[in-house]
Amino acid sequence: MSLGAKVSSVKEQAQRVLEIAKVGGHVLEERIGKSVPTSLAEVPSSVQRLSTEWLSAALCADAPGARVISFELGDHSHGSTTRDRIRIRYNEPGRAAGLPGYLFVKSSPGFTSRLVNGLSGALESEAGFYRELRPKVDMNSPGSYHISLDTKSFRSVYLLEDVAESKGAEFGNPVTMYVDRPMAESMVRNLAAYHGRFWQDEILSTAPWLQSSLQFQERVNDAIDFEKRTLVGVERGAGIVPREFLERRGEIWPSLMHSLRVNVSGPHTLLHSDMHIGNWYRDRDGGMGLYDWQCMSHGGWALDVVYALTSALRTEDRRAWEKDLLRLYLRELAAHGGQPPEFERAWDEYRLQIFHALVFWLYTIGSGRFQPKMQKDDVTAENVRRMAQATIDFGSFDL
Repeated sequence: MSLGAKVSSVKEQAQRVLEIAKVGGHVLEERIGKSVPTSLAEVPSSVQRLSTEWLSAALCADAPGARVISFELGDHSHGSTTRDRIRIRYNEPGRAAGLPGYLFVKSSPGFTSRLVNGLSGALESEAGFYRELRPKVDMNSPGSYHISLDTKSFRSVYLLEDVAESKGAEFGNPVTMYVDRPMAESMVRNLAAYHGRFWQDEILSTAPWLQSSLQFQERVNDAIDFEKRTLVGVERGAGIVPREFLERRGEIWPSLMHSLRVNVSGPHTLLHSDMHIGNWYRDRDGGMGLYDWQCMSHGGWALDVVYALTSALRTEDRRAWEKDLLRLYLRELAAHGGQPPEFERAWDEYRLQIFHALVFWLYTIGSGRFQPKMQKDDVTAENVRRMAQATIDFGSFDL
């Protein structure tokens, strides 16, 4: 490394330390101050700091005379972000206007959550999706009512459609939800809908909050010890992955970065990027919907498709169905405005792009004690098991 490169690296590390310190200072100040915002000029630090005044400003602006008179916190879960279901009660003008009675709220109250999602750009990306992209595409995914983000402290409160209420959505994971053939077909149709809509779209290169798949990973690498925790994940998962996979553990990280360089070398579209089955729901009509857009990026289509199918499907079903599902996806992509490759090339791209999904879950199983526990152990293990087996089935290390 040259002297200039070393100086640049030191400056980047110093800047990163400063950013981390600033976020920590904001979190400490919030815990001491305990303020409860009443206007949209301030972002609440958590759902516990919501007020009827703030919610009224966020939800009632287009309904004259309407206001929130009370709210009740419901189901709660915590992973890389915090998620809460909230019941809202309005005065008579609010009820007459048909304002939403239930909300799904995503927030980032914790220090570690803000580091992971703020410094990686994930909070800004998801805000951009709901503000600018979601209204432009017809797909099965929640809408939003209000998006509030402070880019200095990384406080965030996103008021989203509660699809459990509006669509009768059922949620699951690879342990609790069996994805049958019609559900898998619905998934690839939904993928093709937004991939086709944003195929080579200008916004992919002009939106400041939207990164390529490679840029996203590089930014995450700078923010946290991603490679190290991935290798820890390999060791912790040694008992659930194929022997052939363990023998090539040293190739995992180079293969990831190679696959991402390939991913950004061809046509780009919008990528959800975190396609595990826990980010899908089954609606009351049997359709599959997709939520949780915080890892969104842009790049080649195959990264999303292989992630979705290897997480959602049991290994024997994936082996039996995936080529038919890929053909269906390619037809649907063309119908929605995309320009799909020929099948044989698509099959090669699909097999190479497994490493993004694989490494996301190896990182999850290898996370450190000070990092948020993002998933239950059995969910993480099943995703790793399916993806490691797929990597061997595909011959991905040799592509």
